[in-house]
Amino acid sequence: MKHKFTTDECKRGGKKSASLASIYRRANPTPLEALTREAVSLLCPDLLELEYQIDSDIAKDIHQYLDIYFEINCNQCAIEVDGSHSWHYAGKMESYDELKAQYCKRHNIVLIYVQSRWINNHTAIELSDWLKTQIHGIIS
Repeated sequence: MKHKFTTDECKRGGKKSASLASIYRRANPTPLEALTREAVSLLCPDLLELEYQIDSDIAKDIHQYLDIYFEINCNQCAIEVDGSHSWHYAGKMESYDELKAQYCKRHNIVLIYVQSRWINNHTAIELSDWLKTQIHGIIS
């Protein structure tokens, strides 16, 4: 069942809330986010992570950020890391993920989901190797 955003949810969220959550998550990454960032840095040592704002098609005042966004070889890539559980996202991650996927498709951004299974018994090198295969030859 698809989650429908109410007017109240739109007002409660918004750009300021998403921006603050983004800053907090970057300063306090989950173990999986930290592992993913390390893996991405192995792919591109000079990489600069960017906040990447998405204005949703459902309501213009809902804003989302991709967890990790970068450009490599003139191609845009985004990584979504499993495990956002803040009050703002609770029960709505599937809808937010769908919006991000639609946005990435429209803008030719390679979108990769890193699932929680990577946190157990995997190294950043293994995750980095897996990311290479997911990006399908963009990284040379």
